[in-house]
Amino acid sequence: MLRRWTWYGGPLVGLARPSMKIENNFPYASYAGGQLVEPAYLLGQNVDARLRPLGGLQLGLESPERRWALHTEGTVRQFGGYRQQFATGYAAFPTKTYSMNAAAVAFTLGGRYQLPLRQVRVFVGAGWSITRWYGVRSGVQYDGVMSRELEGIVLPASGSFMQGLAPGSVDQRVAQPYFPHAGGPYAEAGAHYRRWTLALGYRRTRAHTFDDPSSAAFRQQSRQTGELMGFKTAFGYYATPRTSYLTVGWRLFDSRHVPEL
Repeated sequence: MLRRWTWYGGPLVGLARPSMKIENNFPYASYAGGQLVEPAYLLGQNVDARLRPLGGLQLGLESPERRWALHTEGTVRQFGGYRQQFATGYAAFPTKTYSMNAAAVAFTLGGRYQLPLRQVRVFVGAGWSITRWYGVRSGVQYDGVMSRELEGIVLPASGSFMQGLAPGSVDQRVAQPYFPHAGGPYAEAGAHYRRWTLALGYRRTRAHTFDDPSSAAFRQQSRQTGELMGFKTAFGYYATPRTSYLTVGWRLFDSRHVPEL
């Protein structure tokens, strides 16, 4: 009988444990201390930290001896669901609320190396993943106010804090147009039993930079007179999306036409 590479495919479900912790990329970090007007509210916040169900499809090409496989997956889950209120320290606008929600669709392409172990085949794999975010809705609101001002200067009372979301280096100093996808490596390990596959994986996506233009970041004063000229109204941040996940897959079809897979 001629041995050949064979196809397999089917659905998968699982759980994702994501993380997107916001870190410092302040473009105004060189300003002298004491000039900070509002706190960097988002610094240290994890805007994608909830355990999420996911679902998707798998497809693969397996070698004749079943040692190697070219494997790809597509999954979808909720991204974000973040909502947090902060105290501002100003009586005229005492609290500020951030919220964010989207859908994250991830595609992976990589290889697996498989070894038989009694009635199961264990495997390790690695490759490249691309995550794309759909329907990103991020909002910022100084609660209960329609407008606000500091020292006679009108400042934003609402806005969006992810409109500058873009893959980039962490020392980037300017906002980018919205760019809703990024890639990064992934690694996984698991086992096959008949038609079932259990896999544990980890993905790390390229860092993203973005601005929060709703906050009064630093004062701008005349060097000659000390007169207030205005406020810098954008904090710069960066965040690196990471995801650990556990999936269970079922082979709906396998071109070997053998039931014990």
